[in-house]
Parts: sequence; C-alpha cells; structure tokens
Amino acid sequence: MASSFICKNKTPTILWSPHSEIKTILIIKLYFNYMTSDEHIPFFGTTTFEKKFPQIADITVKIIEIVPDIRNPIEIPTTYSGISGVPPVHHCSDPKCHDGGVNINNILEDMVSKKQRIYDEKHMCHGRIMSPKGRKDYGGCHSDFKTRIEIVYNEDKV
Repeated sequence: MASSFICKNKTPTILWSPHSEIKTILIIKLYFNYMTSDEHIPFFGTTTFEKKFPQIADITVKIIEIVPDIRNPIEIPTTYSGISGVPPVHHCSDPKCHDGGVNINNILEDMVSKKQRIYDEKHMCHGRIMSPKGRKDYGGCHSDFKTRIEIVYNEDKV
C-alpha cells in the first residue's frame, strides 16, 4: 500500500506495511511540518492579500514583543510594510511557545470591516509553553505584544 502527499513542492512516496511503525511516524511528522510551515498557512483564506483586501492601498504593521526577563523585559521590535510584506501571523520568538504570536489576518479583517485606519493594542501571547516533543504542557506563554497597524485605503489616495 502506498501513500503520498505534497510537501514543499516535492512529492515523497512512502511505502509501509502494518509492521512498519517507523515509516508511519515519519509520515505523521512530514505532514505536521507541512501543515505548520509558513508557506501553507493560508494568507487570507486561500487567496492573496491584494484579492482579499482590494480597498487597502498601503499598510504598515509594527509589533513589539515584550519578553519577560529577571530584571528588565526585553523588547523585540518588528516592522512589516507594504501590501506584499505583511505575513498572516507574527510568531512568538520563544522556541518553546506553540501556536503563539499575533494573528494579523484576524485583526485586518476586523479593521477593514469597520473602516478603521489605526489599530493600537497590547495583548498577551495566546501560545502554550510545551516540551520540545509537545508531550508536556507547562502553561501559557508570558510574552506580550504591542501591535500598531496603520492602513491607507484607496479612497484616501485620491
């Protein structure tokens, strides 16, 4: 019995039998890496930024991640600008944090529906601190994010 799936523009074909647990685990790991890679997070559904938000002429996203430290918190600034330079998700920098960060996609959908030009909020990371293999959950991530998004709509550029 053969199984194949597309993984980063390559199609590995893996053959296994009921007695081959290692190959089954390999398939699961490859599928997990395929689904969690940034290439395959649908940017705005299954479409591009330009098609989903044709009313946006320009955008700037500034995110400051505040990581707690023993004495002073560490601030990690990141700026995305231009329509083609904004990712759907800004991931948490903590390597043990799973599913954390800022979902820019959801924020933009809300802003555009309200015709909002500026978004300026601070919120906690929604990720979970996990062991490297994901077997143990050590609780919520302690990072915070200051997010500022500025949108210029097409009707503003006239």
